[in-house]
Amino acid sequence: MRTTKPIQFTKAEQKEVSRLARGRNTAQKVVLRAKIILKKMEGMTQEVIATELGTMRVTVGLWLKRYQEGGITALLKDAYRSGMVFRLLHWQ
Repeated sequence: MRTTKPIQFTKAEQKEVSRLARGRNTAQKVVLRAKIILKKMEGMTQEVIATELGTMRVTVGLWLKRYQEGGITALLKDAYRSGMVFRLLHWQ
């Protein structure tokens, strides 16, 4: 089982992430991202987080990395995708 580095956070950051995770008027994709970070702050592994939230471990790892690089702001915005790359990734 792969381990990841613990997340460094302040009480204020934890409070803000918790607010986003409970947000009734927050976009569901942001709620999921916040729940991922909150569970990591509680010390859970990627595998456990993925299982509990019904998502893939790769998704959990992606958002943990983005949070570590960009903080709370990174949870609120989607990564840029060019049209061609997006079409190739989702072509069936």
